[in-house]
Amino acid sequence: MPFPLYVVAPLVLGSSKLPLYIGTYTTHGSRGIYRTTLDTWTGRLSTPVLAGEADNPSYLALHPDGRYLYCVHEGDRASVSGFSIGAQGKLKLVGTQPTQGGSDCYLSLDPRGRHLLVASYTGGFVTCFPVGAHGQLGSATSFVHNSGTGPNKDRQDQSHMHWMHPGPHGHYFYSCDLGTDRVQVYSLAKGSGKLSELPARGSTVAPGDGPRHGAFSHDGRYLFVTSEMGNMVTSFRLRHDGSLRRLDTYKNLPHSEVTPRVTSAEIQCHPSGKWLYVSNRGDDSISIFRVDPGGNLRWRETKKLSVHEPRGFQIDPSGRWLVVAGQNSDDLEVYRISGRSGKLYSRSRLTGISKPVCIQFVHR
Repeated sequence: MPFPLYVVAPLVLGSSKLPLYIGTYTTHGSRGIYRTTLDTWTGRLSTPVLAGEADNPSYLALHPDGRYLYCVHEGDRASVSGFSIGAQGKLKLVGTQPTQGGSDCYLSLDPRGRHLLVASYTGGFVTCFPVGAHGQLGSATSFVHNSGTGPNKDRQDQSHMHWMHPGPHGHYFYSCDLGTDRVQVYSLAKGSGKLSELPARGSTVAPGDGPRHGAFSHDGRYLFVTSEMGNMVTSFRLRHDGSLRRLDTYKNLPHSEVTPRVTSAEIQCHPSGKWLYVSNRGDDSISIFRVDPGGNLRWRETKKLSVHEPRGFQIDPSGRWLVVAGQNSDDLEVYRISGRSGKLYSRSRLTGISKPVCIQFVHR
């Protein structure tokens, strides 16, 4: 499949290339995980190439040492795969392991890269796998099965785990259960790889909001959770024992009518700690919040995008660029982030990527 490229940025000499991988749905022509590079001077993306074949690699995670990439296989396959990153960014499969449940939708690694955790939407499972010295995945060491329901009968008929991520210091792990409106806290035994929920330390969002993803503040003192159905961001204070204290809730789209077709997706904190970004599917936008001392948020702007269905986006490590994937427009768009206001300014667009849903920068 050809990959035409349209950009509006001028050429700048002495540019630097930052590689990134693109996770996709493989139902309409995509063959798996693609690789491109971002020119960090101009904001241009290079013509993408297939890095590794994979079935519905809808979410990606990079090993802390930058040498391995992992993906879930969303759908009926219920599995996770690991790849070594070789010359020119080509991916070589180093192993696949089955998960519990199905519709695996998120994965992350502990800070040392020794354990990989996978959230499964169907059935409400989290699975933990040991990671070997060469990036390979061992058999699962722990399964956690959530149960319960929420008031939204269409979306909350059972537990739906949607996010599982280590906290700022790696001592505790946090999850979002869209089906039960719970934000949970876990410990992980480093030797055995056994996950244990700490029920008294968790919290909740408003009934029916459906927590989807979370992002930690730059100083590690706060957790911000976006709710898929409620289109809200809920802020939590992290205590010294890893427990959560709910602080406040903010509308993603304070000046727009929110309908059931509008659902929030990704949430990211800027590397500076000053701003928070949330993508809104259905509205095709990203909401920008100012993060004030004390974990308070102030809505600054909702930026309309050219892409349709902005399921996933990521900010580059320098904080200068935001790359967003258009699931239903088969494209990526690059935005320059203002260093003064955090606002987004369109810089370039890459077309011809079938069903892109996840962006993962590579940095060591």
